[in-house]
Formats: sequence, structure tokens, C-alpha cells
Amino acid sequence: MRDDASTAPSAPNIVQSDVTIIGDLRCLREPGWEIAQQVRVQAAAGYTTTLVHVPAHDAGAWHLINPEIQECVRQGLATPVDPATAIINTDILVIRQPHAILRGLERDYAAPIPRILARSTLAVADKDSVELDGPALEARDRLLQNLFGPIKWTASSVGALARIRDATSALDCDQEPWPAAIECREPNGIRVGRSHYVAGRICTTETADWPADLGAMQRAYPINTEAQFRVLGLPKLSALPITDPPANWDLFRAGDISWQKFIRSLDFFIYYPGEDPRDIPVTAIQWAIAHGIVVMLPPNLEPAVGPGPLYLPPESVLEEAQHLHEDRALYLATAQRARMRSQAIGQADLLVARLGELIAHAPRKPEPRKPTTNKRALFMSSNGVGIGHLTRLLAIARRMPTGIEPIFATMSQATSVVEQCGYPVEYIPSQTQTHSDNAAWNRWLRQQLDQLLDFYGISLIVFDGNHAYSGLIKAAAERSDCQLVWVRRGMWRPGQRHEPFIGRQKFFDLILEPEDIASSRDLGATTVHRGRALTTPPIRCQDQDEILPREEAAAKIGLDPKLPAVLLQLGSGTNRDIVSLVDHIVASCSRFPKLQVVVAEWLMSFNSFSYWPSLKRVRGFPLTRYYAAFDFTVTAAGYNSFNEVISLGLPPIFSPNTHESMDDQAARAAFATEHGAGLFWAKGDRESLDPLLDAMMDPNVRETLRTNALRIAKPNGADDAVRAINDLLAEAQQ
Repeated sequence: MRDDASTAPSAPNIVQSDVTIIGDLRCLREPGWEIAQQVRVQAAAGYTTTLVHVPAHDAGAWHLINPEIQECVRQGLATPVDPATAIINTDILVIRQPHAILRGLERDYAAPIPRILARSTLAVADKDSVELDGPALEARDRLLQNLFGPIKWTASSVGALARIRDATSALDCDQEPWPAAIECREPNGIRVGRSHYVAGRICTTETADWPADLGAMQRAYPINTEAQFRVLGLPKLSALPITDPPANWDLFRAGDISWQKFIRSLDFFIYYPGEDPRDIPVTAIQWAIAHGIVVMLPPNLEPAVGPGPLYLPPESVLEEAQHLHEDRALYLATAQRARMRSQAIGQADLLVARLGELIAHAPRKPEPRKPTTNKRALFMSSNGVGIGHLTRLLAIARRMPTGIEPIFATMSQATSVVEQCGYPVEYIPSQTQTHSDNAAWNRWLRQQLDQLLDFYGISLIVFDGNHAYSGLIKAAAERSDCQLVWVRRGMWRPGQRHEPFIGRQKFFDLILEPEDIASSRDLGATTVHRGRALTTPPIRCQDQDEILPREEAAAKIGLDPKLPAVLLQLGSGTNRDIVSLVDHIVASCSRFPKLQVVVAEWLMSFNSFSYWPSLKRVRGFPLTRYYAAFDFTVTAAGYNSFNEVISLGLPPIFSPNTHESMDDQAARAAFATEHGAGLFWAKGDRESLDPLLDAMMDPNVRETLRTNALRIAKPNGADDAVRAINDLLAEAQQ
């Protein structure tokens, strides 16, 4: 053996801790949730916590640490240790899932057990443990004592502790169950963007956790109704009475989303299992009650759960949910009454008192968090062929109240726009820019976003784009302390295959759909999901009072304000031939010697307009501030350009981009023509443009178009979007 650094044993890592919790930290069921809640209560009381992960079985696909526990570590509430090198001195050792850990120690893949010196050791029994007979429990007790010294047994409920005592008198059992660590909050009743109630439940993957026949399921759960139903941990549908997911159901695999975030998304927690459920999610139920969610359970579960829930026969559930949804005051009174009766009330105080009995020293004063004057929100846009996604985000960000600091992350190369507005911006190359595999790029995106969220301390993500990337979803969904908003404009082209991305709407805490002035022509995929979104008026970056007067705007561009002027804004040219379009427009405009022609150079364009020396060019953001310098525009009919020229009364000739990747610009142009608010240059050739340009040079035609445009215009919805986002943050912070 070589005597060098590569073979020398590493020095032991000596850790001092008030409480050490050992268990399978991947657990996505009750024990994992209870660990996270205990860590939070201990940290708030001033006790330090060390976490030791011991796998109870082969990881397989189940390889990630429980998201709630990950969040505790990120927030500095607990410290994980390497069991191979750590020596832990602790006042209390808490063994979670003792039976599963011992089963894992018998396998080859088991992680090493660290050396732990504890003043007191508690084994908190889980369901597997309490189902063992007396001799088996005694054998487990001897094995644990060989590893950790004298042990006192307890459980997380009175019933479980009683079953241990009934099985054997040889174990040293605590007199009281281990207190549930659930912090409570006052129900506030805020529900953002919901026209119908949202119900849901958490369950295991066991089929016994569900009713055995379709009739029983239909009585207890909303199936193909207007109400939304969400399930975290659904088993294979082939094993249930329903073989296809109902249209109003959102299904989540265990670990897809933080269970706290999942529960906070509900109005009602409805749990009606089969005859012999494997695990009743008592912790989740009590947490829901403590946080103002109305819980509905069958009467036979009252002995296991205790007071607080509404115990109803299954045939009364849906009617009662609708009644409470329609009477918000009654809902709040019901939630508050349940909260005051719940067994979770005071459990956190009981846990702190229990810790005080077992820990030799007084709790340390918790270190105050670094004071922050602002919360930080990440505004993230996809790439696109223009800057429409980015523009809407800027419209919202510039109206956010003081106390919320916008940070931008964009796949658009127009990062200078964000910098000019005074916001920090991070550039994220899109999959197209990186020429990478989709799955690999999304894994990389998730890592990048994890770093950004941690570095900036982000508590809100506002995403604008059509494709809700899986990397974004995975970075945000597991964080209960980070809200996720989707700004999703409509007018998607009929036939575009967006179903996989629409399906990801279930992960968003709020969906904002900025309305389109031409929304009556919308036949796209978002129309059937509009009940899931909060609709706002069209979102624009600028209001009318921010537009420069004609003389000032003309002077900045170098125009004569007394002569007519036209603005050409045809897009970036990345997916259509705007050079030919500009050539036709310039040729047609040359018939009017006094007409000043200005072309907008797109911030993401690779086209050069030097072919036309007589053309003036304008480049900047936002272009709307210069609109008063122009008498009319020849423009594409994208979301921003269409809603801006109509709302601000700039007479348009629309030249829609009909590329298959674009939204339904032709429908917008047709709508404007139908209402006499614009002209439609459909063919894109010189011959069809000449008569349109002739008409636009008539001041009476322009005034008619302007009048009709302002008649169908809608107010700016950016302020409405900000209010909805603020309500969401207020709901999450209660």
C-alpha cells in the first residue's frame, strides 16, 4: 500500500448538536414530512439539528432527498452529515423508521452508521414497527441498543404507542407519544384566480387507499365536474375503478411537488380511502387544518385523526364543498373552528417542552436572519423570435411595489433592454442556442435555476413563455417557499401541439392570461383551460400618459413633425422574409415624396436595412414612446404590437406573420379589419399594398381607424397582474 495522501484515512468530522435525527431522508410519506416539521420547530426554538441519512432500501428511482427536508437544509435549519466520517455528540438522538432502517442495514447497499454519543435516544415507531409481534419488536430493540445504547420507544400517535405496549412489556416505552411538530397560522381566505373550488388529497400508491368501486369514488370525489381535483401520490389507474384520469384531475407523483405547496393550493382536503388504507396521512391532514384548509373525512376515521375535520358521509361531500365555496364567510368560520379544535394546536409547544426536559442546556437564541429590505422575484422569459415575452414581464416588473426586487433571467438575447431598465439580468442560453438534447438541456436548466434561486434568495418566479420547461418546473415545484406564476397569452394557433405544455399548468400557483383585444377570434388550446387562469386586460409596457408629445418624439428620431410619417415594425425576420416586405413598402411609399419612412430595427434582428439609404431607423425600447411621431404604421400582428397600436390609437396596416410557430396573427388582423380599426395586407405583395397605402394617406381614413381602434381598446392589465401576484404572495406568507 502506498503511503500517500490518497490512502491516508480522513480525519473524523466531530459534530455537536442538540438533536440528531437518523432515518431514510428520501421518505416521501408521513415520516419524511414529520422530520421536516420537527426540524422547523426545533430551529424556531433555538435548538440545532443534525440529519443522518440511512437508506432503508435500494434507491432505484427513489433517489432524491425529501423536498421538504432539502428545503430545511437550504434554509440553514439543519445540517446533514456524512455517516462515514462523522462523530456526533448530541443531547437527543431520534431514530425515525426504526424497523425500516434495520431492514436496510441487512442489505449490501446500506450506508455506514456514524458514531453517535447521545444523552437520550428515542425510537419513534412507524406503521411497520407497530405491526410487528412482541418477539420481533424485542429483537429490533436489542439490535438498536447494540448500535446506539439504551433506547426509549415512542410513537407519533397514542394508538401506535398503545399497540407497542400491548405487543410486549419488555421495551422501555415513553409515557406519551412524540408530539407532532406542526406550526399553525390564521386562515386568511385568499384564493387567487379561482372561479371554482379546488379539492385534493395525498395518498400512498396502494390501491387500498382508494374506494373499491366507481360509485363510491363518484360520491366522494369530483369527477368530470367544474371543480378541480388534485392528487399527490396516485397509484396506477389500471388498478382503480377509473382507468383514465378525469378531465378535471391533476395527478402528481410522490416527490413531484412540495406537499406543503400542494396542500396550500387546495380549498378542501378530501380523504375517503378504501376499507383498509395502508397509511392515513395524519400529518398532512393536521397541517392542512392548521393552515386554514377545510378537511373532509369519513366518520370512521375520527378515532385516528381526532377533532377538527368535517366528518361526513361520502354522498354529502360535494354538496358541502360547493356550499362552503359559495359562502366565503362560512368557509372561513369553518376553517377557524376546525383549527381551534385540531389536535395539532399546541403540539409544537409540547415538542419544545419535551426537548427542554431532555436537553441539558437552555435553548440558544436563534440567530436572526440577515435583514432584507426586499423580497426578490425572478422574472423569466423564454426565447421567442422577438421580445414579446420579455416586454410583458418588464411591464409587470416596473409596476411591482417597493419591497419586491425584480431579478431577470431570459433566453432572449435582448438582455440590454433589461439592463437599460435598471434590473439585474442573467442570460440563459436556450436549447436551440446550445444545440443540445432536450432532456440534457432541461437537467442543466434545473441546475442553473437552483443556483439562481439560492443565490438571490428568490421567493417568486414569474415565467412568460408558451413552453413550461420541465427544468423550470422541477426547480420550483419542490420549494414550498417559492411561488410559481405563468403569464400565458392566448391566441395559440389551432392545431399546434401544445398539450404537453398545457398539462404542466398544474405545477403553477397562479396562471395569468393577459387578454387579447381580438380574443373573440381565439380558437387556440388555452381557451378550454381559461377557467384555470386569472384573466387580465391586455398587458402593455406603457400607458398613454407615458407617450412623448409629437414634437419631442419627432425630434428624437430626426423627423419633421409637420410632415406625415410611417413606422415599419415587421418583427425580427428570423422566420419570415422581411427584406422583401420592406422593399415593397419602400417602393410603394416612394409615390409620396413628403412621406417620412422609419423602420424599427428589432433588438434581436440579424437583418440590415442599409439597402435603403433613405430609410430612417429607430432602435430602442419601448418603441411605443415614439408613437405620436407617426401618422400610421405597417406592422406585424403579434400580441404586443397589435394590442399597443390599437390601444394607443396608431392607425395600422397589419402584415401578420403566418409562420407555423407563431400565434394566430392573421386572426388578429382580421378582427381589426372587421371592426374598422386597421387594414389587412394579407398577400404581402406590392400590388395589394398600393391601395392600402393610398387609403392610409387620407387623414379622414386615419381618423376613422383611430376612432374605431380606441372604441375596442382595453385598459392596461399590468396593474391587475401585479395585484394578483401580490395576493398570491400574501396568501403564501400567512
